[in-house]
Amino acid sequence: MGLILRENNLSGDLSSLLKPLSRCLDLSLISYLDVSYNTFTSLGPLRELLPNLAILDVERNQLTQLSPQSLPATLQQLSFNHNQISVLSDDLGLISPRLTSIQGGHNCLSTIPRTVL
Repeated sequence: MGLILRENNLSGDLSSLLKPLSRCLDLSLISYLDVSYNTFTSLGPLRELLPNLAILDVERNQLTQLSPQSLPATLQQLSFNHNQISVLSDDLGLISPRLTSIQGGHNCLSTIPRTVL
């Protein structure tokens, strides 16, 4: 099941926005999440809220970092183009053995960890 919250002027911490939804929606069924074109500044602990997430699109937000520890181990595709990320954790490529696509264009990256290549 997919959840598309694209272009809604949503901001702050993504997990804080999703927690109240868990009262009326089984978030463990979400495999695709598109929150692109918002103004989120952090993702929060998505691993706990979305344990079966396979595709995450956070393009065109205001993210400054990605914490691999907060991303679900089931993740296959991650897109964070057009954010403000300057450093990628060395662990990013080790999030999931299923991770096949990482898109991070138009950020402020100066290096790319070997685990991502």
